[in-house]
Amino acid sequence: MAISDSERSEIWRLHSVDGLSVGTIARLMGRHHSTVARAIANRGGRPKANIRKRASKLDAFADLIAETLAAYPRMPASNIYHIAAKHGYAGSEATMRRKVAELRPRKSSEAFLRLGVPPGEQAQVDRAEFGTIASGNGERTFGNNMMGGSPVTKPNEYPKLRRAIDEGVEITGGAIGSALGLISGDPALAPVLGAAGVAAGSALRQVGNEIAGRVLGPRERKRLGAAVSVIASDIHKRALRGEKVRTDGFFTENPNKRSDAEEVAESVLLKCQREPEEKKIQYMGHFFANVAFDPQISAEMAHQLAKHAEQMTYRQFCILKIAICYNYRPRLREGDYRGQSIFSVELQEVLYECFHLYGRGFVNFGGDVAFGPTDIKPRTMKAQGLGLHLATLLNVALIPESDLAATLQQLG
Repeated sequence: MAISDSERSEIWRLHSVDGLSVGTIARLMGRHHSTVARAIANRGGRPKANIRKRASKLDAFADLIAETLAAYPRMPASNIYHIAAKHGYAGSEATMRRKVAELRPRKSSEAFLRLGVPPGEQAQVDRAEFGTIASGNGERTFGNNMMGGSPVTKPNEYPKLRRAIDEGVEITGGAIGSALGLISGDPALAPVLGAAGVAAGSALRQVGNEIAGRVLGPRERKRLGAAVSVIASDIHKRALRGEKVRTDGFFTENPNKRSDAEEVAESVLLKCQREPEEKKIQYMGHFFANVAFDPQISAEMAHQLAKHAEQMTYRQFCILKIAICYNYRPRLREGDYRGQSIFSVELQEVLYECFHLYGRGFVNFGGDVAFGPTDIKPRTMKAQGLGLHLATLLNVALIPESDLAATLQQLG
């Protein structure tokens, strides 16, 4: 049964003036409590619950919390809890967190004016030129127009990869600006990189972002970021020197499979992610960057060489440098070790590393057959076959002299 206007007025008076609860008013008026609550709500009021507020252990610390938040608005609740505990607070941290959330100053909202125009009256056109290509009537500019948006990948679209690159500086020790420019698809780099260079950056971004999105340990993330940074930096520097990224289809995506570049990039980055010898990571990064510029290295060969590089130690990288640099020859032992009766542990390690490279066909000793480590003749050691390819693609010539000193001493 509907209530009259006079009843609604009386309910509102009893609630707002006399302060009676919904239940008390319902008993006095002979109405259901939901009817009384609805009448109060319709008048713009809120039913008052006659609940007595209990005292809290936090009441004595409310001023301390407010003063702390006024000075440090972003201080975590856990820190405020420890401060209050030193002043005698004996309550729970959960209660403290609720109180801090209640008292923490709210960040003021910033107002924005949205730009709105009728359809067809405004458009955005981005253009990038990637050089010239030959046509039947001479040459014409090869470019790309995009309407309605920019092709640039925003940094917040790959936060995990960006974090990995930032943390990878600990290993590479270098600047990451060029790496971020290539990864983000900066249109200012397009004329320098060319279409294939842009595709190289896209392949590196896609693979790196996918791996960064997996569950990685802290060191794994740093190794991944270091490798991506080295690759991107190398490609950027070589493009600035006027070198052209390969255009033989290495970066072209096929309908039924990824591009060869993405597969090789994933192979290299996964190996770097798991590599405990972190000195190798820089040279593994050089490896992919060099493959990106060398059309003579097929995808199959790149996979094979990457697997060999993964199985080698950093000291074997150093031995490869010694094998390709003739200026080290005078410092190396001329004969073999067959007549030597005492071998230090350090010498045995180096000889077995050399013999392992010989067994794989990466080095030779001037045509002599080596049946064991004692048959090695350091002065005649030369890189050959896949070993020569590895030395070139890994850029082992960049290994610092300080890393070679111990090996040169043992082979001297």
